[in-house]
Amino acid sequence: MSNFANTDLDMKHFIDRHRAALISRVYMVEPILDHLLQNGLLTDEQYENVRCKLTSQDKMRQLYQYVRGWANSNKDIFFEALIKNNGPLIQDLQNSEMVPRAKKPKLHETCTIDASSQTERSTKQEEKARNKGLAPTYLRDALTCLCCVDIFTDPVTLPCGHTYCLACITKTWENQHEREASCPECIRPYLRKPELHRNFRLCELVEAYQLHQEDASHNTQ
Repeated sequence: MSNFANTDLDMKHFIDRHRAALISRVYMVEPILDHLLQNGLLTDEQYENVRCKLTSQDKMRQLYQYVRGWANSNKDIFFEALIKNNGPLIQDLQNSEMVPRAKKPKLHETCTIDASSQTERSTKQEEKARNKGLAPTYLRDALTCLCCVDIFTDPVTLPCGHTYCLACITKTWENQHEREASCPECIRPYLRKPELHRNFRLCELVEAYQLHQEDASHNTQ
């Protein structure tokens, strides 16, 4: 873990290299906070300061106010929590760093290499990355249910705005007291369980994403 988190890319830790993406795309923040608190990286006050924020993005922004002053060993612990609770996102970010880059010619070879052939090779590499499904990887996290950490199946949106698979939220509420139904993300309580309706627009996006993945898989064969 540490070996990848501390690669020489930009001479920065993985946590710092992907700050913007992590702030905007990490949705399961509470388990990360618990992990950091248990390891002594957050004080009780800092923990509550982050947890009281309304959205996951605001929580991550507040958390980064503390993270930026940490040593790499502490950021490694943060990285461990991210892998455990937001695995698909971390894998996508890792893949984005491994997209092959065009090989630079040696100095004595520059006079013999046609500029058009360099452009052609670069274009082919970009096309290859797209065919592998790397181009739209940010979509997977936007279309991932926080409960099962997989692509939405029959997505339903709660009154608070958070979305889950119909089966996931139903099972979650079955394990809660009848009068204690709440949103797993923002913990908003519902005195009465709201009626669940499919988010048809999101269903269309999920279907489009899956079709893209199938086409990308077919192109690589």
